[in-house]
Amino acid sequence: ARGGELFYGVGEGVTEDFEQQKIGARGFGILDVGYKSGAEVWASGGSGSLLKSSDGGKSFKREKSLDDVAGNLYTVKFDEESKVGFVLGNDGILLRYIGK
Repeated sequence: ARGGELFYGVGEGVTEDFEQQKIGARGFGILDVGYKSGAEVWASGGSGSLLKSSDGGKSFKREKSLDDVAGNLYTVKFDEESKVGFVLGNDGILLRYIGK
């Protein structure tokens, strides 16, 4: 798909059934997904693409403040206790999320 897709397992546990969710990532692929909570999901990708979902991944909104970041964002991680998040990209890109 142009931009990116996520596939979510249907039901509990190990499954072979998946639901497809397309993500408008300006033509760049999605490289990682991180969960801050069950409802708040972040997806990172090529050319500074960082997208946030507040509905468990049903829809995503691009973080436009990162549009000028000249690098791929490879991974998104959140600390379960503090909910502080980090995004790691190429060429030394390291972003910290301390939001609400």
